[in-house]
Amino acid sequence: MDDSPTVRLPWHSIDAAVVQRAEEYFGFLERLVRVPSVAGEERAAQELLASRLETLGFASRWIPLTADLAELPGAGRPCSSLHGRSSLVCERSGESAASVLINGHIDVVPAGDPSLWTGAPFAPFRRDGWMVGRGAGDMKGGLVMALLALHALHDHNALGGRISFVVVPEEESSGNGTLATLRAGVTADVAILPEPTDLNIDVSGIGVLWCEIEVTGSGAHAGGRRSANPLDQLTAVARTIVDLTAETAAGDVDARARHVYYNANLGQAEAGDWPSSVPTRARGVMRIGFPAPLSAAAMEERIRDAVARLEHDAVCAGCTTRLAFPGLRAEPHALPVDHPLVTAVAEAHSAAHATTPRVLHTSSTSDARFYVNQAKVPAVCYGPVVSAIHGVDEAVDLSSIVAGAKTYARLIPALLAGLRPRPRSSA
Repeated sequence: MDDSPTVRLPWHSIDAAVVQRAEEYFGFLERLVRVPSVAGEERAAQELLASRLETLGFASRWIPLTADLAELPGAGRPCSSLHGRSSLVCERSGESAASVLINGHIDVVPAGDPSLWTGAPFAPFRRDGWMVGRGAGDMKGGLVMALLALHALHDHNALGGRISFVVVPEEESSGNGTLATLRAGVTADVAILPEPTDLNIDVSGIGVLWCEIEVTGSGAHAGGRRSANPLDQLTAVARTIVDLTAETAAGDVDARARHVYYNANLGQAEAGDWPSSVPTRARGVMRIGFPAPLSAAAMEERIRDAVARLEHDAVCAGCTTRLAFPGLRAEPHALPVDHPLVTAVAEAHSAAHATTPRVLHTSSTSDARFYVNQAKVPAVCYGPVVSAIHGVDEAVDLSSIVAGAKTYARLIPALLAGLRPRPRSSA
C-alpha cells in the first residue's frame, strides 16, 4: 500500500449492487442465526457459508481441530470436545501478487434464559431496522457484511486477486480454530476480521485469561456449629482476583485515555444441593483481563500467588481450593494506529461514506491476536453496529451491514492492488 494511483472501479454501480442484494443477504443472515452454533455445533452454519462462497468461485476445505493445538504458543485450552470440529477455509486464486484474508468466527455464546428474550434466541426477527437473535451481532452479521461486499464485486467481475475466507469455531473459548488454520499455512499479506466495531477500526486487544476456582469442604448440617462453607471461600477468592486485577491494571497508565478496562468477571458460579446443608463444593469460573507486557502465564502466576496467600486467612480453614485455567489464554496484541492497513481501512470507509472512522483500543480480544502475534501478519477488526452482544436480545443494525459492505467493496480491491481506495468525491 503506497501513494500509487487509486483503484478505479464503477463505485456507484457496485454500491447499487450492495443495496440490491441487501435483502437477499438479510435473509441469509436469518438462516445463519437460526442455526444454534454454540460450541461443538458449528458445522451446519459453516456449511451454509461454504455453499454461498462456492457460488462466488471459492474452493472449500476443512482443517480439523486437534488436541495438540493446545501446546502451541498463544493457544487456549478447549472446554468442549473437539471431535468432528473443523475450521472452514474458502480460497479464491487470482493473478494479484497480494493476498487478503477475511477471518470470522461462527461459534456463539449460550443464549441463557430464553424467557428473558423478546422472542426465542435462535428465531431471529426484525425490529426497527435491527435483526435480533443470538449471534446476529457477534458475529454472523459481520460475516454476512463481508459476503455481501464480495458478491457485489463478483457481480462486476472485480473479485480478482488471492482471497481467503476463514470461518472458525472456538473463538469464544480458546481461539484454537484460527490457530489450526495458521499451523496449516493459511495466511495472507493482511487479515481483516468483520467483528462488531460499530464501523470503526479496532487495532488491539487486551490479555484475557479464564480461571476456574473449585473449593471443597466436608459439609455439615446448617443448624450446627458454624462450619467452613466453600461458597464463602469461593467469594473470598473471587474478590481477591478482582482486587489483583485492578492492581495489575493500574500499571497500564494509558488505559483510561484509550477507554480500556481490565475487568475480572465471575461469569459462572454454583454450590450446594440443599438449603439446610453446608455445601461440600463450590465452583466458579472467572474471565480476567490484563495488560501488556504481561503474558497469560505471568498473569496466572500472579493469581496463584495471591490465592495461596489467601489460604492462610481464617475464612479458608477447613476448605481446599483448587485453581485451573481452561479456555482463553489470550495474549495482548496491538497494531500501530499509523500502520498502512489502518490507513487503508480508514480511507475505504471515508471513500464510501465521506466520514472518518474512529480507531479503537477495546477491552476485549479477538483472533486478530494470532495474526499479529504469531503470524506477524497485520490484522484489524472492522464490522457492523451491534447491541447487547453476549446479552439478552442481541442484535445487529441491518443498515450498518450495507454500509460496511460498501467499505469492504472498496477495501478489498485496494489491498489486492497494493493501492489506496478511490476517494468518494471522484467516484
